Amino acid sequence: MAACIGKISFAHLIKIQSINICNRSPLLHCQRCVQTAGVTDVTQVKNRKPIIFPKKKKRDELTVLKCLAATVQRDSTAPDYMFIDDPHLYPVIANEKKIYTLAKSSGRKAARYFVDRLPGIFSTNMFKEEASVPGIPELMPKKIKYEHFDPSETALIERIDMRNVRDAIDMYNEIQDQELELSQETKISLLNLLAYYNSIDPPEEKTPEDMRYLFEKRSFNKTWKDNGPAVKVFNDLNEKTSEAYCAMIRGMTKYLEVEKAFELYEEMKGKGLQAEVDVRTYNGLIDVMRQYPADQEEQWTIIMGLLQSMKESGVQPNVQTFMSVLHFLKGVMTRFREQKVYFVLNEMKAINIEPTLGIYANLLQLIYNDHSRNPEHPFLPQLMDYIQGKDFDLTSKDDIHFFVAAMKVCDIYLHDKDLAFKVDALLHSKDNYKFMIDFFAESTYCNIFLTLICQFEHIDKVMEVYHRLTPNVWSPTFSVYYDILGAIDLYDAYHYLPALWSGKYAYHYLPALWSDFIVFRIITGPKHAQLMIPFFQLVSKKKHPEELQQKFVDTILWVINRWEENIQLNGSFVLTSGVLVGELIKVSLNANEVDLAWKILMMYTKHKRRFTEQISEEAVTMLLDEFIKEKDLDKTTMCLKLMSTESFPSLTKYKKQLRELDMTDLEKVVTS
Repeated sequence: MAACIGKISFAHLIKIQSINICNRSPLLHCQRCVQTAGVTDVTQVKNRKPIIFPKKKKRDELTVLKCLAATVQRDSTAPDYMFIDDPHLYPVIANEKKIYTLAKSSGRKAARYFVDRLPGIFSTNMFKEEASVPGIPELMPKKIKYEHFDPSETALIERIDMRNVRDAIDMYNEIQDQELELSQETKISLLNLLAYYNSIDPPEEKTPEDMRYLFEKRSFNKTWKDNGPAVKVFNDLNEKTSEAYCAMIRGMTKYLEVEKAFELYEEMKGKGLQAEVDVRTYNGLIDVMRQYPADQEEQWTIIMGLLQSMKESGVQPNVQTFMSVLHFLKGVMTRFREQKVYFVLNEMKAINIEPTLGIYANLLQLIYNDHSRNPEHPFLPQLMDYIQGKDFDLTSKDDIHFFVAAMKVCDIYLHDKDLAFKVDALLHSKDNYKFMIDFFAESTYCNIFLTLICQFEHIDKVMEVYHRLTPNVWSPTFSVYYDILGAIDLYDAYHYLPALWSGKYAYHYLPALWSDFIVFRIITGPKHAQLMIPFFQLVSKKKHPEELQQKFVDTILWVINRWEENIQLNGSFVLTSGVLVGELIKVSLNANEVDLAWKILMMYTKHKRRFTEQISEEAVTMLLDEFIKEKDLDKTTMCLKLMSTESFPSLTKYKKQLRELDMTDLEKVVTS
């Protein structure tokens, strides 16, 4: 039996659940078993269908790592990979993250500069591809020195391949001066280079950190160089082929030389070269249609003509073709726009093109807007049911706008928290979080998401999402904290024990938020009172359990200590609002901290000119009631004088109350 098993494929053994070997069953036999089996067994073996083994699947060097990565999820409690360094130096504020990230990018660029220009100062073995397995050519020093210096076609090709535009222009001019011959192919390659980069050297390649914070806005101003090197090379061509025309048209449309681009296109049609126009050239012409000098109806007619020309020439439209059409539709305000949107979708379906997230993002902006006849259109709910759980590729800049656009629709137009959670689930499924490469898009997405669920979701779920996103993913804004405080007030959620993320320890929402205020330095900025006032107004609404109340007292002590420090330094930190002072007094009295409340009041009276608003009457009367109860003559007198100075209406009531008490020494104060 051992010899028999040795000749059987392992894959076949796995597929067959129940198997008996040798004479007991004819299902599986090696040659030795067939020879010893009966005639019936051999017949059954010969009549059995042959086994078809699957073809070997090609796998790259990262397959194992990808499989391992698929077994884990994104850890929201860990900082972003680009911030991994010293735990004490993790940035949590948005501005700190930007500085940290761009500083890292600057260091990466500095290292690349020295590696490229001075590779000899490093170890000779460091920059050999065999030093890393697999070899990484991108980490090797870039070739910046030329092998050919004399004017020749070989030297020009060398500069074109290295994408050194200015050097290629200089070499071309030298070749022209010496009247050397150049092949048509080399001239076309040079023309493609000059047209694509507008006859200037390509910009420095962006690092991942630069892409996160330094993004370029699309310019709508013409930057094409009239009569520049590209035009010169084009005019020098002995034969202007369709490839040359297409290179010029693509360059002109990229840098918004719209009218001349269409003139060249018409010139191609006149020469009978229309059938050789490629899809990228058509896409460029459609993309700049909004800048073409014509009314919207005429522009749309031209687009339809271009699409018809593509059909007649057998040019297959791609995703970018329909993306360009949608870009045009976003800029027009006609009553037929919705019909034209569905026309684009039907055309994509007809030629079996699967829309990308960029296409869906543009559709959302077209269907849901302030001019829409149906702001509660069911497109997004149906779309989420269709794409839920799918994995998408990053194909264009528009792809990164999908999740922000979808979350805006959930909040502004549909007010649907369940749909918002579906969008968030899609973002965090598989590898879709790669679309959040833009820091500003990520921040906008989180702000909208939290604002929406604060309105419609229970506070426990709100705080669960809040702690999943902060501080490593997102730094909340003032408006979001207002909404969170409102949700806590609505559900009377001063302290809870959420089992999902707090474990067995009691978790208090408001003290935790205060800790975040300090970490994010929200209460140290110029607008600190805008958030501190609603926070302490919520805290002072009622008395809390002793443990929770003591936490609030600790926050007041922190505020007072920082305020005293800044008074000595002539600063203007924290206590600048009389309303805030009143709320601190009420919280102190709720915790039976009368001395602390009195200290706060004295600080207010001593530095009254620093405060922008009047102290609340309720806070002063609460403190006065305590002193009357204790029959503290001096402190009662101070409170009455303050009430008289602030012209509080309740002073009359206290005059009558004090006359009924045995506090005759206050008669002058009462009657003043």
